[in-house]
Amino acid sequence: FLRNLTSGEIVDQLLQVKKASGKRITNVVFMGMGEPLLNYDAVMTAADIIAGGINIAAKRITISTAGHAERIRRMGEERRRFKLAVSLHSAVDETRTGLMPINRTFGLDQLMGAVEYYFRQTKQRVTYEVIFFDGVNDGPRDIDRLIAFARRVRRP
Repeated sequence: FLRNLTSGEIVDQLLQVKKASGKRITNVVFMGMGEPLLNYDAVMTAADIIAGGINIAAKRITISTAGHAERIRRMGEERRRFKLAVSLHSAVDETRTGLMPINRTFGLDQLMGAVEYYFRQTKQRVTYEVIFFDGVNDGPRDIDRLIAFARRVRRP
């Protein structure tokens, strides 16, 4: 790791894809090459530019996170209307910690508190990303806990 991308570099990636494909871009997801919320200011500035200058609606821009609770809360405080996607993978603390080491810093209770706060502030639905691993997070207990976790925040 040398540095984070600037907001201009992030927007330029979208413009380059649009130019190379010759197609209209209708959805953008911030994820993949690092944690978007650890580059919060540049990501939010880029998302604002994309929404305002490239005319992709905020509801078609998704910020995916491993679960940085304090940054999720910041999104809520700032009333960010972008979609929020949380890489959850398990709603059982021990299992999630094995799959997502960030759970040691932001456990499920803290994560849920941040998600609930974001939802109350924005009224934006939150999505959860889950990959099932055979024998790790795919048992009945795991599924029941995922369902219960997801149901805590519902659309108004």
